[in-house]
Amino acid sequence: MHDLTQTTRLASHDLFRVTRLGCGSVSLHMGALTLRIDPDALEPLARTLSEASFNLSRLNEADRDTQDASSRSLGWPLQDTDNTFH
Repeated sequence: MHDLTQTTRLASHDLFRVTRLGCGSVSLHMGALTLRIDPDALEPLARTLSEASFNLSRLNEADRDTQDASSRSLGWPLQDTDNTFH
């Protein structure tokens, strides 16, 4: 039988905290939002968030590369020699 009053902090970083509750559930605290999930769902959630973070980083990098290429083809940055915008 679980001690329902016992909680264990599993991890925390900035506004995020993961706690194991006395009932065995896992609680995800994200600022003002708290989600209670089954402990078996924590690992798939972690993998999904990791994959999303990786994919977002790749998309952001591709966006930066596209912007850099566009800037170079347009001759950016423009040289403003007379302190006016062209």
